[in-house]
Amino acid sequence: MIRKKTCLVCGRKLWLREFYVTASGYILPRCKECERERSRVYRECKKNGQRPPHRRVSVWDGDKIVCLRKWFATTTNDELADILGVSTASLSRKAKALGLSKDPDWLSKLRADSRRMAVYVKRKKLKTRKVNYGSDKL
Repeated sequence: MIRKKTCLVCGRKLWLREFYVTASGYILPRCKECERERSRVYRECKKNGQRPPHRRVSVWDGDKIVCLRKWFATTTNDELADILGVSTASLSRKAKALGLSKDPDWLSKLRADSRRMAVYVKRKKLKTRKVNYGSDKL
């Protein structure tokens, strides 16, 4: 059984008793200390009539955006997402927000290569298929 967990906010590895558990048994991703601080800030903002601070940290810094602009047109989304350390969905959303698109010539070459590979694999499967003659009983 897992006895320690890493807090999503502070990154400390703590015992499970340092995390709140919901009535359904779900263990919150933030430790009690970070959860108390988040609740305190939320209450203060609500009391003052302000919006609570945005909790999500953006993974898109300047270097990643420059890399995205440079390589998006001629690289597959899977490869680029692995390089940048983001999900493919996040990469697609950011590219759409920046108005980026794939190079049409590169896309047509990629599709042609995929078709050629599919034909090659199909032929290879047909050649390697074993045929048992005489095993059928009449």
